Order: sequence, then structure tokens, then C-alpha cells
Amino acid sequence: MGGAYNVLIARQPIFDAKLRICGYELLFRSQQDQHQALFDDPDGATRDVIINNFMAIWDTGSKNRVFLPAYINLGRQFILSHQIPDLPRDQVVLEVLENAGFDQLLFDALVLLKKDGYTLALDDFVYTPAKKPFVQLADIIKLDVLALGVEEVGRQIELLKPFGKRILAEKVETADELEQCKALGCHLFQGYFLSRPTLTKGKRIPASASVLLRTLDAISKGAGSAEVEQIIRMDPGLTYKLLRLINSAQFAFVREITSVRETVNLLGRIAMKKWLTMLLTVCNEQCISEQIVLALTRARMCELLAEQKGEDTADAFILGILSSLEMLYGVSISQILQDLPLDDRLSKGMKGVGALGELLLITRAYEREQWNMVERLAKAPYDPGTAYMESVGWAGKMAAGLI
Repeated sequence: MGGAYNVLIARQPIFDAKLRICGYELLFRSQQDQHQALFDDPDGATRDVIINNFMAIWDTGSKNRVFLPAYINLGRQFILSHQIPDLPRDQVVLEVLENAGFDQLLFDALVLLKKDGYTLALDDFVYTPAKKPFVQLADIIKLDVLALGVEEVGRQIELLKPFGKRILAEKVETADELEQCKALGCHLFQGYFLSRPTLTKGKRIPASASVLLRTLDAISKGAGSAEVEQIIRMDPGLTYKLLRLINSAQFAFVREITSVRETVNLLGRIAMKKWLTMLLTVCNEQCISEQIVLALTRARMCELLAEQKGEDTADAFILGILSSLEMLYGVSISQILQDLPLDDRLSKGMKGVGALGELLLITRAYEREQWNMVERLAKAPYDPGTAYMESVGWAGKMAAGLI
């Protein structure tokens, strides 16, 4: 795998109760075979690689995500070493793990960090009276919903209420758990609930998405630009979005493009399929911006992995978007496959089969920090870490033009 220190790095968004992004947690797997994103070696070169790379990607993207804090886990030895890099105080939250050893030495070191202006969070926390001084010192308390269960999370919140701290529910896996944690009084939320929407039986994809799919099918069957324009113009909103995209800074044409037919002629069939597929991410007005970013990141990462492997990049990008429709529309994959006129290669890819399917499996494993699976599947010439970081920056910029 690529990278001087074999570091796989990712980020996970943190939301407030209105699902607005208010930070990202750093997640990585280093050459030391760590299973957690944990800085615990004050002299480790990997530390510098991770910090440099992460600070380059955590705030990329739309104008609304500038200066969001990065949550970074620190181990006991790292904290006690007093060698934490001089990071922007308003852009970093330092997390202290439950197994850091809550003794006087650690407390004194955290007091110094607090005095130095850092925001502190207690990660995977379970309250006991002995930890009261640490709770008083901290700004944020993180409760692991998956490990504790919703009922125990509620009990912990009652114990912590007198301290007036912000409660972050982490490892929130479903939309139902999200609503339960909101009702319990949690302030911040982190987990995979965005990619696991509540699926509604019998629900179909939006009408504008159906028009897009008809257009993609027509292009695949060799339709001319006039026929493609006729289909797209059935949805005025879609026409507007396509022209807005083609006239964005991503293309930088010297003059304004004013018709769908001209767009088709300028882009060509392969590029047109890619950009139309991208518009599938904004057909559901109920989607929040981060879901669109996640879908675009997945598509771009599939595309870059295909490029590394010498596979068809256009189909890889399309596969990444199509595999995100369940998240974007709340429609099951089986229903999507029933509605979509996909060729055999893409159909198999959606199921994780074949060369395209391998790209999707690697990308999904990376999204969920399933590092063992990433390392097993992503042998040379794959470089998933580089592909991910490039994808995050690209997706943020593209989403800013689409939303």
C-alpha cells in the first residue's frame, strides 16, 4: 500500500441535533497495526504524517465547513509527554480514552492542556464518583451507544446532568438510535446512521431521478443529443441543475452554456453519463449535505481506485453513485436494481462481484474503517489512503456547486 508510513486515514463527521456538521474525528490505521486512531508515541514519525495529512483534509470542501474542530484521540503516554504539537486551539478537540488511567498524573497533565486553551473530551466514558474531577475539567463527554446500549446511555446522562457538559453520542448506528439519543438529551452525534437510513417498503426513487435514469439508459443505447435533451427537459428542475453544473468553475468554459443539447455535444457521451449520474445525489430534497458529500466521495474513490488498477473509471464512478442511492433515497438496493436499467457488469458490481465489485468493497470498507478488510483487498497497485484523501477534497468542492 502507498504512503511512506502505511497510514490509512479517514474522518467521520460529528453532527448537532439539527444534523449540521460541527466537527470531524480523525480515524486511522498506522503501520504499528493500531486498531484505534490513537496518538500514544511522543517520538513516532507516524504522528507527524497523520497530523499533516489530516489537517490537509479535515476542513476541505464547502464554505460551510471551514474551521470545524478536528477530534483527535490521545493516549496516556502522549499526554504525559507534554509534546503535543502547537495546533490551533479553536480547531482541535483532544480526546482522552477511558483506558488512559484516571490518576493524579493524568489529571495534572490535562489541567495544563486546559490552561493552554485546548478543548477536552472524555471518550468511551462511563461515570464513577472517582472520575468527578475529570468530568469537571472536560468540555465534552462521549458515550458509546453501541457498547452501553440506549438505556445505559440514558442513565449515564442523568449522572452527568449536574455538570452541565455537552454529551456526544458516538457509534449511533441507525436513524432510530439517533432519535432516541436526541430524546435523552444528547447534544452531538457520531456514527453510521447517515448511511443506514430507515427504508420505507414500497418507496420508489424520486421522479427527477427516474428522468435521469431514463437519460442515462438512452445515452447507453446511442441516443442522439436531441433525444437526450428531450428527455431531460421533461424535468425543468433537472435542466436547471445540469446547466448550473456545466457553467460552474469546475468546467470554466469561456462563455455561458445555455442549452442541454450544447452540454451533451461539449461533454461527449462518457463525460455526460458521469455528470448526469452525479446529479442523482441532489434529486432528494430531504437529503442533508453530508450525505451528498459521502456519495460523491465514494464515487470519486471508486474512480481513483479503478485508475490505479487500470479498470474502467467511468463505470467505477457510476457504480459509486448508484450504490449510494439507498442512503440518498431511503430505497432498498433490491428496489433500485429492479428500477435501474443496468448492464450485467454494473449489476454485479452493485453486489460486490467482479472487478467493479472489488472497488466498491474496498471503498465501503474504508468508509467504515474496516482496516483489516482494506489491507486484505487493496493490494498493490491500489493506494486507498491517497485515493480517499483526494476524494474528500474533490467531493467537498463538487458538493458546494451542486447543493
